[in-house]
Amino acid sequence: MSSSTATATTTPKLATSTLLFAAVLAVHTAVSRFIGNNGWDDGAITLAFARTFSETGHIALTPLSEQVEGFSSVAWFLWISVANLALPIGFDGLIAAAQLSASALAAFGAVVLYKLIGSSTNHPAAAVVSGMLFISGAFLNETSNGMEMTLLTVAALILVRLIQTESSLTAVASLAAIVPIIRLEATAYVVAGAAAVFIIGRNRRLAAAIAGGAVLGLVVVTLLRLALFEDLIPNTIVAKQSAPYSPGTLSGRVSLSIGVVKELAYVLAPALILAVLAAATTKMPRMEWVRKARKSVTLPVIFTIGYTVAVAGVNLAMGRNWGYLGRMELSLIPLAAFVVVAMTTGGIGRLGRNTATALAAVAYFAVAVYGVDRANVHERLDPGATLAVTPAEYRETGQAFDAFRQIALLDTVTVLSPDVGGSALCCESLEILDLGLLTNRELAHSGYGPIGSYIESHRPDIIETHGDWSRASRIYTTAAFREGYKPVSVHGIWMYARSDVLQSITSACEYTSAGNLVGDRYRGGSIDEQFISSAGFGEVCTFQ
Repeated sequence: MSSSTATATTTPKLATSTLLFAAVLAVHTAVSRFIGNNGWDDGAITLAFARTFSETGHIALTPLSEQVEGFSSVAWFLWISVANLALPIGFDGLIAAAQLSASALAAFGAVVLYKLIGSSTNHPAAAVVSGMLFISGAFLNETSNGMEMTLLTVAALILVRLIQTESSLTAVASLAAIVPIIRLEATAYVVAGAAAVFIIGRNRRLAAAIAGGAVLGLVVVTLLRLALFEDLIPNTIVAKQSAPYSPGTLSGRVSLSIGVVKELAYVLAPALILAVLAAATTKMPRMEWVRKARKSVTLPVIFTIGYTVAVAGVNLAMGRNWGYLGRMELSLIPLAAFVVVAMTTGGIGRLGRNTATALAAVAYFAVAVYGVDRANVHERLDPGATLAVTPAEYRETGQAFDAFRQIALLDTVTVLSPDVGGSALCCESLEILDLGLLTNRELAHSGYGPIGSYIESHRPDIIETHGDWSRASRIYTTAAFREGYKPVSVHGIWMYARSDVLQSITSACEYTSAGNLVGDRYRGGSIDEQFISSAGFGEVCTFQ
């Protein structure tokens, strides 16, 4: 075979890479535009922080809110801040920008994976595998919500690619240093990969570059965190040690860990499909296949295996996070597939056969459909039909808070509420105290124990609580709440106003029986209805 023919056969073609990028980008863009601002509200929290920072230099939900690290990715926060600084684009524009960024990252990730596996299998099969993996449900969910886990996936893939191409140790260390800025816990993943390279691969220099870069990045971001927030770890991690995020019993912890097992099965399913197809299509004798698989355990594979073990271990220890299926383990989807391809070259190369490629595509499509977050789809098709946790829904909540502010003739309004993403992103005149803890440093560190004294000291004008937050905080049992706040309905949103503020606008009220307002948002939860019934509220002030 001539050198030119060999190059054409083993090097992924630019045209195929371009087509792959365009196809994945088109799918993600179409899905994200369909979902619009009906994604997960947690994504809007980072966007609100980014907008406030880019416009005021204050790291907070709104210009009036407390400075706190209430977002889960420093890198994503900074990227959206730069985007908003370059072109202030408002509520819908920021959500679209985050979704488009995640779409582009997914497309780029597919190309990087294609580069990784393209030399091990024929190009059509590599392109199909790469494309189908990056339009799986977990990646589409992350794009729809405009969040950062695809960025971590791409960083991990590029790091493996740098190892594969024997790039400079400076490049490897530099990329490893960025990982803690993307996600703090990913430092452990990269260091574990480095440990595997050191112990199994016996490459001390490469292991030192990877681990040294990751640790350096961790030190820098930790020093900045201490200087800005007086904390060693993000406020979001501190907050999630309390209910309702973390159960207080051993059985509850075990249940969360079992949830992680399900998530790991989901993210590793595509790699398992590849392995089964490889075994089914190979004609290589079993012992020969095993021998070649052992020889294929190269440094990129060793690093990836160490990384994978750490992802599984860390998430099993933490328990399943709030959110959608496979989010926290997202990077394992392409990384596990890379390991399978690298270790089954003889069998996986036969995926170029039409039947095997078609089977892989159909199986991947089934995995993709299974993993799609149906709540967002339902909310998009039938807005308001479910109690969706979306920026669109919580924008309406924020607008109701702001409407109350205007009715009460207040310059600003202080709100204690767990629904903060869309509310903060829409309405800058709110000072938000997060009952959900993620963006509330005081309550994140103390827990809900002193919630009564917290209300007394901060004296929020409005309190909005419901469901899990009412139960976890035990807010209905505190004298500060029971004696100091009365219900009010604003634009169909049930909330509680501080008695003296409400007293000042009683002449503008329309009064309606509390029983006739059961259809308001934030009504209907058993703990909330029990309190409303026991409190004996009669006529409630309403503003339509």
